[in-house]
Amino acid sequence: MIFPRLRCLSGASLIVFGMLLSPAHAQLFESNLQVFNYSYSYNVGGTLVTRTIPVKIYVNLGHVGDPGFGQPLPVVMYLHGAGERGNSWDVDNNSQVDSWTFSDSLKLVDRPAIYVAPRGIKDFATNDPEYLVNQALWGSTAPLGSNFGYDSLGEYWLNSYGSSDEYNHNNFPLSASLRGVFSLTDTLITSPQLTLIDNSTLQLPAIDANRQYIVGWSAGGDGAWDAVVRAPGKYAAAIPISGIGDPGAFFGSNAVAGLESQPIRAFAGDSEGIDQQTSIAKMQAAMSSRGAIGTAQILPGQHHFTISNAVFDAQANRDWLFAQSSAVIPEPAILSLFGVGLLILWRRSKA
Repeated sequence: MIFPRLRCLSGASLIVFGMLLSPAHAQLFESNLQVFNYSYSYNVGGTLVTRTIPVKIYVNLGHVGDPGFGQPLPVVMYLHGAGERGNSWDVDNNSQVDSWTFSDSLKLVDRPAIYVAPRGIKDFATNDPEYLVNQALWGSTAPLGSNFGYDSLGEYWLNSYGSSDEYNHNNFPLSASLRGVFSLTDTLITSPQLTLIDNSTLQLPAIDANRQYIVGWSAGGDGAWDAVVRAPGKYAAAIPISGIGDPGAFFGSNAVAGLESQPIRAFAGDSEGIDQQTSIAKMQAAMSSRGAIGTAQILPGQHHFTISNAVFDAQANRDWLFAQSSAVIPEPAILSLFGVGLLILWRRSKA
């Protein structure tokens, strides 16, 4: 990817909570925003590494009369842009560092759900085993020169150094940050009691395991694409925005089984960089060639810093996201056969 394509500027340019809501609403929303540290471990070349990432979480229980009120809640995993990467949790009243979560559009959090925003890692210690692996792979060899290599830019949701408008997931290992997202997704189901940074405990309400979603913008859009490519079906739906995908994952020798059935709505703006626009076109062509159910489109009149608002301002996109479920629904023919079988057993019991 060509890194200066506005990604590294996103931290300073994103609009934060207080600027999107009235003061009263902003205060109410912030009072429900919690932060916890999440630790996970995995092997790198035979060496066990343990990472700890800060995570923001917002639980919207909704109100009587809201769609889904009182039911197990879906989970929305949000991946931020490149500028919000970091190695610690932020200070809520510092606008320069309080922008890694949901700041693209608060319309996204308008209904009962658990909204989760992990903070992607930016830097490793230079003696970290994963840093050494990545530095050996990419170093400072990205096309734009030494200022845009791994050792100067650090960790991303998708570490595809040197790519522009597409990448091959087989050529890039799963990033440490996205490993954390996958692990966190599972942990919220199995261990719904969280210890917050003030040492208080947050007990999550019942979660609908069939309605876990992943959305992301800019570098987070890269991550959302990579998440569904590497683990199709893990998330009931994905909305990558301004992200770079892997078209080869849909067809040919690199095709990923099950990806054609992954619900995806991807977007870019017609005033974004050429990478975002050509990537969207490639992904749409790839999905069409496979007969996939995913879609990708360019929205007119939108640039890099307005595209997320445009996507989530559209109620149709929010409705689509929350309507998706990974629960297996039997085909009508199977249901009919099942009904016939029950009828036969009932008649025999009466004989």
